[in-house]
Amino acid sequence: MTSEGVEDEVSELISFLVHKRAELKAGALDIVQGLTAEPLGQQQLKRHLRPLLLNLVRVLPEPGANGQAALVSLVNLSQDTEAVTELLSLNVVGRIMERLREPSVSTEHSRLLSMLLSNVTVSEQGSSDLLQLGKGPLEGFNMAVLLKRLVMSGVMMGCDQPAPGQGPSEVEDPFEHVAAVLTNVTRMREARLLMLEPGRGLLQVLLAQMRSPRALRRLGAAGAVKNCCMSAQADGTLQHLIADEFVLRAMLLPINGLEPKEQEPEVREAMALSIALLADTDDGRAALWKINAPETLRKGEKKKICTGLRSDALLDATMRGVRRLEEHTGVCRAMERAAEIFLAAGDGCFAAFGGISSTSPAKLDDLMKLETLADKTSEEITSIWEEHHATLPHRVCTVLTSQEYATLQERAKSSPLFVLPMPKPGGFFTFLWQVQLPYVFVTSVDEYRKHTGGAPAHLSVTLYTELLASKDVVLVRADIVNDQTVSVPEANTMVQLLRAFYTDDKDHEMVHAFNHNQDAFSFEALMQKLGQKVPAQI
Repeated sequence: MTSEGVEDEVSELISFLVHKRAELKAGALDIVQGLTAEPLGQQQLKRHLRPLLLNLVRVLPEPGANGQAALVSLVNLSQDTEAVTELLSLNVVGRIMERLREPSVSTEHSRLLSMLLSNVTVSEQGSSDLLQLGKGPLEGFNMAVLLKRLVMSGVMMGCDQPAPGQGPSEVEDPFEHVAAVLTNVTRMREARLLMLEPGRGLLQVLLAQMRSPRALRRLGAAGAVKNCCMSAQADGTLQHLIADEFVLRAMLLPINGLEPKEQEPEVREAMALSIALLADTDDGRAALWKINAPETLRKGEKKKICTGLRSDALLDATMRGVRRLEEHTGVCRAMERAAEIFLAAGDGCFAAFGGISSTSPAKLDDLMKLETLADKTSEEITSIWEEHHATLPHRVCTVLTSQEYATLQERAKSSPLFVLPMPKPGGFFTFLWQVQLPYVFVTSVDEYRKHTGGAPAHLSVTLYTELLASKDVVLVRADIVNDQTVSVPEANTMVQLLRAFYTDDKDHEMVHAFNHNQDAFSFEALMQKLGQKVPAQI
């Protein structure tokens, strides 16, 4: 068949979508639904996009199989931005909301309508249409309707409290995709203002979804809350966010380490980032202090987040049983950011935050103007870095070559732990370091035995890789967290030993044995080796 013949058939098929004969209409809808499920089929239909969408939208309000087939086709097609633009020109958001408000709409139709709404509100125009901006008293009405549907369906369908023996995945949830819609629309200031408007209680309703067993509900709620927190100061809504302790406590739930534990890393990351954003403001930090958020997070760290080790990997007298935990890096970074903010503000409780306290900024451009280094050689950059730190109290530095960093990075993946006995008056004080690049955290063996990943950091090392590609160097800064146990000379020694034990082949044999073959590790041999390397004045 010629291409013209195929186009004619597709055009005729589309016309049958609204045919008066029921069997022809149902057959056409079934064929179109199948075509939209395949990339090749969508490509054929896309040449007739406007009439196709127009006819499908006309069928959208119909109950039963016809309406369902039209909705499935629209959901498939609305993953394309061009199709979304066309649908919005056909007032698809208004049509969806009209259908959702009908009391007779079925559970399956509600689910598909919510999915379609989620797809079209990814577009800024789609979100604007949903908010009914510029329509006076109608502004925000649709959001209130959707939140009500989200809450009521959770209660009535058992999505919030599944029946005994029945997991949440076995319960049909017609409105779980509404949570994603709320994430989409809260990218707009008008939606955030509405969500945080005093007296409405919309944020409280949304945060209640954080307890739902349905992952999509929790993900959507977390995304919307994060959007509100990210722009709270600019929107002038910070006070509304922090005024209600319920709101702050609900935000802490996914990251406090208590049962039931949040299984979705995206939810934990969104809430950790939200807490960090609030902590970055004076009023937000004060509100978090009021509900003892730092201590809550510290306990959560011990139990789950970014510990670096499983809780059953206690370091016993023979240093056996160490097991590595691969944790979601986004969550770790967000938690580290929160720790940095509290530390920078002088809130000392976070010096022991989950064993990952980093007193230095996470990014090099927060320390140096990187543009001024563009024309500098690696030797000049090293000199600048060392001269700068020579005047800083409680901080030391070094610089790694690209080859040294590559070696350290590779070896740290499989051997992240090592002990370091340092001579003190009357004997030795034994430290333990945990390499969690771009950080290295040094604690004491005794505290590690008691707290595992929650042990307080005595020294925190940050490795900055921003200049690795352009200058072949990695800048390293070590912050003394506890000056009662670590002196400046000792900190400098630890940094140099870190380089030696992870980049020198012979020295690294001890690190490898400590992590992988405890019988081959000799603490006495390590002390003898350090006796040669530790400066006599320490």
